[in-house]
Amino acid sequence: MNRVPRQDAFLGPGPSPGWAMYLPRAPRPALLVLRALLALAAGSAFAQEAPPTWRAGVAVAAGTHRVFPFDERVYRHDVWGYKLFFNRHLATTGPLGWEVQLEPSVYLDRHRLRDRSYLTPGWGPDYQAQAARYARGETVREYAFNTGIVLRWQPTRTLSLFILASFGPAYVDTETEHLASGLAFSDVAAVGVGLRLGRQLIELRPGLRHVSNGELRFPNGGYDGVTLDLSVSVVP
Repeated sequence: MNRVPRQDAFLGPGPSPGWAMYLPRAPRPALLVLRALLALAAGSAFAQEAPPTWRAGVAVAAGTHRVFPFDERVYRHDVWGYKLFFNRHLATTGPLGWEVQLEPSVYLDRHRLRDRSYLTPGWGPDYQAQAARYARGETVREYAFNTGIVLRWQPTRTLSLFILASFGPAYVDTETEHLASGLAFSDVAAVGVGLRLGRQLIELRPGLRHVSNGELRFPNGGYDGVTLDLSVSVVP
């Protein structure tokens, strides 16, 4: 008799073996954005042009905390993000270029408490009821606006390597056992590779992201995750 894979009431079928098990399932908007990014890349010409003074673009991001260096077992938190960004070249120091980047973003998070013992009587007389609610899972939306500095090395006219550090305010619409709703702060540190295709720049950017509220409200355990961004920007 064939066995039916175990279903997770909140997060769907259990992940298959291999690296794919660590990636959050893509919602339909993410697939549409990915198709648009690939279409833009396919229509580019390999022209050799000077580095742009400024550019604008879109990005899609996937994130999870279930991999090194986090591998958190108290809760499960997977993220899909959709971003606009505006980048301006500031200066060149030897082989390195300095850029500033503005990045408004929307993140759709799937969060669920896995270890109910995380909540203790210190959370109040109803801590068990709270734990049961958080264990059912929440859909959390984050609205962030990060400002960052990019340090880019460009060994050829088409290839570049870069690091990014950014910080900014965020608004979280739903409370979980790890983060209160309301004002929070988004921190991003990333490295990446860029490929210049005519007037377009395609970038792949793995990084680390942390969201917390700076002890403005309880709880403030925050979210940590490993992210992967794919972006296309255009020089006007």
